Amino acid sequence: MWLATNDQDRELVEETFRGTGSPSYTPGPFSDIAENGVCQFVDWYCDTMETRLSK
Repeated sequence: MWLATNDQDRELVEETFRGTGSPSYTPGPFSDIAENGVCQFVDWYCDTMETRLSK
């Protein structure tokens, strides 16, 4: 099961990465619902960088 799951994850990531190389790809905003953890991380990271860089 572990190998099957990892293979599926790898394929998803590779296909997603390939899609971002398309000339018609336009990045959009994160979904507040589906990507809430990502949004929280980005907010934390930006806040941390602003604090550190302002010293």
